[in-house]
Amino acid sequence: PGHSLWDERSCFNYKILIELFLNPHILTPINSFPLKPQDYIQEVLVPETAIRLILEDIGGNNSLEVAQKIMIDSSDFGE
Repeated sequence: PGHSLWDERSCFNYKILIELFLNPHILTPINSFPLKPQDYIQEVLVPETAIRLILEDIGGNNSLEVAQKIMIDSSDFGE
């Protein structure tokens, strides 16, 4: 999408995901192909983690689509 998800929260999530998936070699070049493992974390896992954390925060019977819309709508908050 045309927005930046790379902020302090994303950086924190990125570091945690590195510890969870790269350091123990769970995520490898083979299973992240065609992306490099670091790029897979940044492009796929960080946004997915953010969406799921938003969904957990809003609770109720909301969907992943609602959480994704919240993430996109708030992506430039604080700029």
